[in-house]
Amino acid sequence: MVFKEDIFSGKVALITGGGTGIGKAIATEFAKCGADVIIASRKLENLQKAADEIEKLTGKKITYYQVNVRQEDSVRELFDNIKKDKGRLDILVNNSGANFLSLSEELSLRGWNAIVETILTGSFLCSKYACHIMKDNPDGGVIINIGATTGIFGSPFALPSATSKAGLEAFTKTLAAEWGRYKIRVNLVAPGVVWTEGFVKNVGVSEDLLEKIKRDTPQGRVAEPEDIAWAVLFLASPAARCINGVTLIVDGGHYFAKGFGINFSQ
Repeated sequence: MVFKEDIFSGKVALITGGGTGIGKAIATEFAKCGADVIIASRKLENLQKAADEIEKLTGKKITYYQVNVRQEDSVRELFDNIKKDKGRLDILVNNSGANFLSLSEELSLRGWNAIVETILTGSFLCSKYACHIMKDNPDGGVIINIGATTGIFGSPFALPSATSKAGLEAFTKTLAAEWGRYKIRVNLVAPGVVWTEGFVKNVGVSEDLLEKIKRDTPQGRVAEPEDIAWAVLFLASPAARCINGVTLIVDGGHYFAKGFGINFSQ
């Protein structure tokens, strides 16, 4: 255990995209630490499988809802159900994402919209309706957006994803400034390469490229989903009560060191 097992006792946490990868790891760690966890995503089979696995591991009941974060009616229904079933919401993790590789000059508008709407529109809609619930809490709430270092330095062949992740930085800072009066903190976690099934499937990183990334990283490793989850839990915890509007990069130092030309694996 990295955190006290009851540190989020009495708190309700919603993780979008919580059925797989990073989202599932975040949900698992919140459950371990006593939170009442809700996971939501578009694919019901992923939610059911993740809920069963987390429940067996932690002994905590996991609530799940099917949602399309690109559609306002679907998001509104999700938060209506949360308010009806839980009566409150303390933590929102905007983790829903999508990506595929394409030459930018051949990218279709449909492909662009699919990614931008999932990441940016989805984060906007979920945050908006979360705020409606959180601002009635005496102690406010916490919103954590999951970005990426590609939103800082770009990502060839992944234009809509990199652009959307960059937009999340301004989105985070703007809401942090606006909603501080409601005691709602808004921060962003920006992972670098995280080794998940979804990453391998969507991006198709070769072993050679993976080894190059490791050589360019001071820690000589890529992140695992739990590394991102622990950063999220820190920002959601009382230890971060005065942290608002920041971007926390979690990539082993790859972002700042990749231009050094040093082989860190030696």
